[in-house]
Amino acid sequence: MLIEYGAWGSRLVLAGAFGLSTWTKLADVPTTRKALLDFGIGIRWVPAVAIGLPAAEGLVAAGLLLPWTAAVAGAASALLLAAFTAVIARLLLRGEHPSCSCFGAASSAPIGPATLVRNGLLLALAGLVTVGALRSPGFPPACPSRSAWDSR
Repeated sequence: MLIEYGAWGSRLVLAGAFGLSTWTKLADVPTTRKALLDFGIGIRWVPAVAIGLPAAEGLVAAGLLLPWTAAVAGAASALLLAAFTAVIARLLLRGEHPSCSCFGAASSAPIGPATLVRNGLLLALAGLVTVGALRSPGFPPACPSRSAWDSR
């Protein structure tokens, strides 16, 4: 039971991270577009990615909260985080340190080793979420509020 609660807590943390990322990218589109250019997205793809990436992150955030979609959303979050981490590692190896803007203006510091560590921790949570959701697909169980009202 403790593992299920750990996976549920991880789902909430990941959903919060992806939800915040979605919100801040959509709230400040000019900063999002600049960050995408800095991260190597071609100029002709920036408008589509500036909408598509937050949409994908928002779907992942919502999917993590629903028991029947948590495993797929956990796997999708792992794929997104792996892609983000690979791009960050490539930039760092080239000596580039663009502003992260992963969470909009709240994270405008340049990328660095700490960014890789943060993504690694989130990637580990994504793995826990995926495994936990596959092992206990119906967790957390439905709230028994209806039966509480019926007994009155």
